[in-house]
Amino acid sequence: MARELTYAQKAERSIIKTYRKSIWNPFVEGCKRYELIRENDVILVCLDGTAGAAVAALCLKQLKRVSDTSFEVLFKAENETAKAQLEVLGLKETGSDDYNKTALPVTLNDVVDNTLYNMFCNSSLEGIIPNKDGVIMPLFCVYDSAINNFAQLNKLKVVDKEQSRGHEITEKIKEINPDIEHNVFTSLHNVKLDTIVKYN
Repeated sequence: MARELTYAQKAERSIIKTYRKSIWNPFVEGCKRYELIRENDVILVCLDGTAGAAVAALCLKQLKRVSDTSFEVLFKAENETAKAQLEVLGLKETGSDDYNKTALPVTLNDVVDNTLYNMFCNSSLEGIIPNKDGVIMPLFCVYDSAINNFAQLNKLKVVDKEQSRGHEITEKIKEINPDIEHNVFTSLHNVKLDTIVKYN
C-alpha cells in the first residue's frame, strides 16, 4: 500500500513534477545563470504571506537537498499568514540573524513591469539586478502565473501580491503583443551597447 503523503510533501512534489517546467527549471536556471548561491552561503527567506515567498522557500529547500553546493536556508514569517504557511509547508522558523544573503520573491513579471515603468514614466532604461549587495532573487526567471497556479492547485492560503510599478503598462501592451514579457526580459540580456546614445 502506497504511503500517504503529507500536505507539505505533496506541495514539494508538485514543484518538481507538476511545475517542473514553469517553476523548478527556471528557478534552477536563474540560480546558475546569475550565480545566486555560493558555497557556505546562509540565505534568509522572509515569508510575507504571498505565494511567491512560499514558492521561493520551497525551491531553496529542495535545492539544498539536491545541490552539490553546501548552503543553509533560514525562514522568517512576517505575518500570521506566513506563519501558517511555514507550518503547513513543513518549514521551521529560525531566530538566527547569522546570514549573508536575503532572498526576495521578485519574479520575471516584476522585472518587466519595472523596466517598462522606468522607460515610460522615468525616461530611463533600467532593469533589476538579481544578485547584488547580499540580496538575491531566485524567482527572477519565473512567471507570476506559474506561482499563482501552484498556490491554487495546493490550496495554499496567501495574501495578494502588491502589483509592481508598471503593471498596468505591461497589461496594456499585452493587448497588442502577448509576448511582451518574454521579449522585454530577453532584451535585458541582449543589450547592444554600441547602439545606445549614452549610458552610465
